[in-house]
Amino acid sequence: MNSAIRAVVRTGLFVNCRVFYVYDGFRGLVDNRVQEATWESATSLIQKGGSVLGVAPCDEFKTREGRLKGAKTLVLHGINNLIVIGGGGSMEALQTFKQEWRSLVQELVSKGLVPDNMGRPLQDLGVCGIPCAVTNDIWGTEMTLGADSALTRVIDSVDHVEASLNSSQRVFIVEVLGKHCGFLAMTAGLAVEADFVFVPEWPPVTEWREALTDKLQRMALTLEWGDVIGWVSEGGSALGTSRQLVSDPDRLAAHVLLHNIRGIAIIGGFEAFQSALMIRDWRDEYDSFRIPIVVVPATISIPSVAASRFGAKAFERMFSHSRRNTADIELLGVRFGDQAYADVGMLETLACFVHTNVRNPWWLTTHGLMRVLATQEKYMAEAIPPERSCNAKNYQTSAGQQPEFIGR
Repeated sequence: MNSAIRAVVRTGLFVNCRVFYVYDGFRGLVDNRVQEATWESATSLIQKGGSVLGVAPCDEFKTREGRLKGAKTLVLHGINNLIVIGGGGSMEALQTFKQEWRSLVQELVSKGLVPDNMGRPLQDLGVCGIPCAVTNDIWGTEMTLGADSALTRVIDSVDHVEASLNSSQRVFIVEVLGKHCGFLAMTAGLAVEADFVFVPEWPPVTEWREALTDKLQRMALTLEWGDVIGWVSEGGSALGTSRQLVSDPDRLAAHVLLHNIRGIAIIGGFEAFQSALMIRDWRDEYDSFRIPIVVVPATISIPSVAASRFGAKAFERMFSHSRRNTADIELLGVRFGDQAYADVGMLETLACFVHTNVRNPWWLTTHGLMRVLATQEKYMAEAIPPERSCNAKNYQTSAGQQPEFIGR
């Protein structure tokens, strides 16, 4: 939440707008706890938890009298745009406030609570809501502010009790926040290798107690638990890794035939991509390489939930009916927030294998945002000359492309 507050303040100041803090949410709006923001006041906020502006319930704002006080606060400060960071209740209150705004201003002017010359210019109120809830239960967004942090805390907490779980051989039950939303339970369960997950969206069957007991008994009798436990929470690869490329295609082809391998999933970095390209080139000489092959990119930035989805999707893709007879080697990645496939052959032109990097990576589009948030206001004129501003048509990046102000 504090990152969003910092970005709102500094982006507003960057475009020469006056920005105000409202403390304690709608309660501060009713009680006129408003302070003008400066560039320096939005410093060192990101590392702090919660909200530096405070959070407080306000039943008074649910009434028209309370909203009238809030409107008076905005009019007296000359504020005609409002950004609210909060959950579903805050979004509903903001919608009602927006709908009543004109009538509230007219009532303030008619009652003499605000001067006529201050109320008339503020007949319209611009609003925007930023969803923030650790439960991730707000419609209209895949991820709310705070949800990812909460998920990280849940995973860390389970990792801390893993030693006790291994030594005592007990069943641990972990309860997480969520109210009527099972996001935290489902995603955390995936990340920590939970055996059972109970979410309100998918009620358990009536005989779930018997199923859980039977599953635990079968696992204790047949599964060597120590072989796989903790794979998700451990770094690296439990199967081992090697940065060496395939050097003996004859031996590799022989092992594929020996073990009757019907598909290969290659998980790794640029060496994995290069190996896939080499196998593709060997297909004309070795028929055993004409099998489905999927490359899954693996870096330290891929969280365990996403990695679990990658692994399952790669297996599904390899043995799907539509891909059974294809000769393509595919890369499974993420584009526009969803999993997508691409021909590994495209990497020859889109990637630099010398420096093991992607050409024109997407995150370069955040360059404009970095300049807005990191440049001190008093040095703005010196740091960003007018002819090199983000809006200048003649300003080019090192790659020869015009930069975007905020990015996609």
